[in-house]
Amino acid sequence: MGKCLKRINLKKRFFWKYFIVSLLLMIIACLMTKLFGHHMYNMTSHVFNLTKQEYDMGVAGSMLLWKLFIIQFTLAPAIALCWLSHHKEYKNECDNDYERRGKWEN
Repeated sequence: MGKCLKRINLKKRFFWKYFIVSLLLMIIACLMTKLFGHHMYNMTSHVFNLTKQEYDMGVAGSMLLWKLFIIQFTLAPAIALCWLSHHKEYKNECDNDYERRGKWEN
């Protein structure tokens, strides 16, 4: 396995773990909003003077934006790196420069 493929696999594992952690945090936040939504609304309505409809729209919008960010910045790179790691050009890569030079000279 070449250096480039090792780096790709390392980054791929990082993005998959990052995706899983982000998804778990979002699920926890959704559950907290569902279970304690009334209390959270009471706290924020005193500070920001919001109606229940404005609060619900704000929560839904922020959850949607959070989902989009998770997909864009964690899942998409993880999938791209998975495809890249299966590319035949990186599977046949040599570790040292002498072997690589020998292939090009022959």
